[in-house]
Amino acid sequence: MGAKSLVSTLEKMLGSRKRCVYCCDSRSSDIDHFKPVKLDLRVTFKWKNFILICPECNRCKGSKFEYGLDGKPLLVDPTAVDPWDHLVLDVDSGVMAPRYFNGNFDARGEYTLDVVSPVNDEATVEGRRRAAERYLDVAESAVLEGDTDAVRRTLVKVVKYDEFGLASWFAFREGSRIESFVSIKRDHPALWRKFCSLACRQALNALES
Repeated sequence: MGAKSLVSTLEKMLGSRKRCVYCCDSRSSDIDHFKPVKLDLRVTFKWKNFILICPECNRCKGSKFEYGLDGKPLLVDPTAVDPWDHLVLDVDSGVMAPRYFNGNFDARGEYTLDVVSPVNDEATVEGRRRAAERYLDVAESAVLEGDTDAVRRTLVKVVKYDEFGLASWFAFREGSRIESFVSIKRDHPALWRKFCSLACRQALNALES
């Protein structure tokens, strides 16, 4: 596969906005090796080792690549695993944090946020907060208005233009326990199924990129 063909294929997988796989707030103009070639020349042309990333995240990531006690990379690969397995979102602030379990922070979440620090830069956090706010607004509309065509159209639009991949957070993670989302699940099951379907599609697109 030639360089132009590789770029074209990667860009198609990321969609028209071509956001960075880590911060999601900048254009992914760099093709990077998830596992640095400096550490292993054998991964130079491995398809699954390519990621599209913005210059700032790429500079921060560099050749940092450590392994956990289980022998697996500590750095999260957003194209291979669900980042929400290791990270949590503060909906009110937009800040990402490592999961906390049994008295310890998730090692992969902690390492990833330490290495790829632009994930929690001020501008990125604000964009993520606004994206979360749009989900909260449409959920409140559903509670007040019910499962209407207008609510469904707005919901589809909110998921479509969510650059930060927050749909699955509200559908399957802690966000689903927010009162307005609990109400939708209880009172409007068809709308909830629609939202979960949209969230699954968004997550699948992210994993395929």
